[in-house]
Amino acid sequence: MHLDLVVLPDLVVWPVRTGRRRLSFQTLPAESTFHPATLPSRRPLLRRYATPYRLYGAAMELTDVLRRRRMYRSFTDEAVDDHVLDSILRSAVRAPSAGFTQGVDLLVLTTPEARARFWSLASEESWRAGEHAPGLLAAPVVVVPIADPDAYAARYGEPDKAGSGLAGRSPDKWPVPYWTVDASFVVMQLLLAVTDGALGALFFRLHGDSGALLEGLGAPRHRSVVGAVAIGHPACGGPGASAATRPRRPVAEVVHREHW
Repeated sequence: MHLDLVVLPDLVVWPVRTGRRRLSFQTLPAESTFHPATLPSRRPLLRRYATPYRLYGAAMELTDVLRRRRMYRSFTDEAVDDHVLDSILRSAVRAPSAGFTQGVDLLVLTTPEARARFWSLASEESWRAGEHAPGLLAAPVVVVPIADPDAYAARYGEPDKAGSGLAGRSPDKWPVPYWTVDASFVVMQLLLAVTDGALGALFFRLHGDSGALLEGLGAPRHRSVVGAVAIGHPACGGPGASAATRPRRPVAEVVHREHW
C-alpha cells in the first residue's frame, strides 16, 4: 500500500495502518521533526529537535533549506539516526565534480574512540580544555572530506580533456586546484543536506599537521584536507555565531550586473 504524507500549514497528518485494510490518521504539529524510519506502523513517535523544521521525508523547499542553514558550535550527545546520516551522505556525494573525477572521499567518524583520535590530531590540547570545546566535542558525527589531487591530474590527462591545458601538469602547477573546489562543493552540499535532515553542522579548519592527521586516521598521507564537518543535534546556549553580530550584506550591494 502506498501512503502519502499530507502537510498542512499548522498540522501534519500521518497515516497509520491499524488493520489489513483500515487506516487511521493522527495529526502532529508541523514544526516537529520526524524521520519515517523512526515511526512504528501503529504508533507514530514524536521527536523534537532544538531547531524547528518541517516533517523529515516531506519535501522541504530549497529556499527554506538555504535560509535555515547556519553554523552550530555546540551539540548534544544524542546520536544521529543511521538512516538520516546515510541520506545526508548520499546527498553530499552528488556534488558537482570537475571532469566527473569524483576525487573526494568522506571519512565518517561516529564512534567515541574514532572521534577522540580525530580531535587529538586536529586540535590543540589548550583548546580542548577551554570552556567552548565541550559543546563541539559532543557532536556525535565528524565528517572529513579528503581530496586526491593525483586523481584530477590523471583525469585531465585523458584524451577527452586534451584541450584543457592541464594535461601533464603537476597538481602544484594548476592555476585552480580543482580538488579543493570539488571538496568545497561536497562540504556545501553536506551542510545543506544536514539542514534538510533537521540537524546542525559546523565546518571548521584543522589545527594540526594534515599529514599526521591523515596518517593517524588511516588515510593516504598525500591527500588534501580542507577541514572537517561536525554534525549533530544543536544544543541551546552555545557560543554565538558571527552572523548573530554582523549584518548580512544586501543583495543590491553584493550583485553587480553587466559591469562592476
